[in-house]
Amino acid sequence: MLCRSLTAMAQPAITALYQNTDSVGLYDKFEVGLGLRAQYSNPFDPEQVDITGVFMAPSGKQWLIHGFYCASAGSAWRLRFSPDEVGKWKCTIRVKDKTGESNPQTRFFYATSSSFHGALQVAPNRRYLQYRDGSSFYGVGLWYNDGYSGFDAGRVKAE
Repeated sequence: MLCRSLTAMAQPAITALYQNTDSVGLYDKFEVGLGLRAQYSNPFDPEQVDITGVFMAPSGKQWLIHGFYCASAGSAWRLRFSPDEVGKWKCTIRVKDKTGESNPQTRFFYATSSSFHGALQVAPNRRYLQYRDGSSFYGVGLWYNDGYSGFDAGRVKAE
């Protein structure tokens, strides 16, 4: 019995868990902050410590998202996700290190409609970009071509 309790103490554990909101707009940022107890010397090496979150959509689709160490926030760990379906989402978080895996912690949040269009992706015709929600992306930028007769016309040249 004593051996079992010592093993349980050595395994990683999530000691604190907080989320930035209970309701987030579609394609907006949902963030979970974690406090944890784990054995590692390099927080940036997933072979030493790995945080995973499984986000389950209202439709049942699952996303596996890896957490990261946020060096600017001291010893804070984060998971970030942007929901792509409206409704109630479930997030199950685990921490793994060389001694084992923590007990899962579960959180829920709601995704509501928003004015965001989502990330850019290649359109079905494979020629253009579009937003995740299917709306068109119109990229505006500069285009210079060596054959353009007006190129460099406005610049004063040193003699």
